[in-house]
Parts: sequence; structure tokens; C-alpha cells
Amino acid sequence: MSTSPKKIATAKAFEQGVLMAASVLVSLHDQPGMAADIVNEFGLREADCSKLDDFDKQNLRKIQGLKHGSIKLRGLYGKLTPAQINLLKEREGACSDTYKPFIALLDVGLVDALRPKPGRVSWYLTTAGELVLAELN
Repeated sequence: MSTSPKKIATAKAFEQGVLMAASVLVSLHDQPGMAADIVNEFGLREADCSKLDDFDKQNLRKIQGLKHGSIKLRGLYGKLTPAQINLLKEREGACSDTYKPFIALLDVGLVDALRPKPGRVSWYLTTAGELVLAELN
């Protein structure tokens, strides 16, 4: 039995709505932990956010790595430039925010400059070359 295209479209729209609601929770109420709980409870820990607008992507970046590193949203950073890909490949996949590689990630726009607290940043590239960035404290 196959799922109808209408049901698939409805499910995708619902997922996008949950992600947008989590974004608003971060933006209006500064509650990234609660937003991460919502994303987690709906099973959207690795959801594709590429179709969301920049406002939502920026807010959802703040929940990356929460829930013990299980929030690994995709599509938050758009297509990487060759310079960004090379920089990420040079590194081991993690650095402290007081270390020079972090500053380099900040300079090429891969890390949010307005992070609320210091910590460690980790990342990996998917087989499609998409960045998954997680901030671990």
C-alpha cells in the first residue's frame, strides 16, 4: 500500500509548521531548550530546513546540538562555498570557541556570532556536501 501524494504533502507541511513554531519560540521568547524539546518530540531532530526562510533558519541554528547533541537539523546554512568546504575539511570536526579555527568558521559565516554562551562547536559534512553544525557546551 503506497501513501498518496496528498498525504505526503500534508505531512511535509505539518513538519514545516512545527519547525516554524519552534523558530518563533526562539525568536519571541528566547527559549531554544523548549524549541528543541518540540522538535525532538515530533521526531524532527534531523529535519530538512532548506525550504524555510532565513528568519526561521537563523532561529533554528540556535537549537543545533541541543538534547545531548541529537538535534542535527539540515539545510540551515544553504549551499557551502568552496572556501567553507575546504575550511571544514581542514579541521577535525570540532573546535573551542576561543580557538583560532572557531574564528575562521565565524569569519566565513558558518557559526552564529550571537551565540548566548561559550562552548565547543562540532560539525560534519553529509555525503551530499551539506553542513550539519552542532554547538556543544
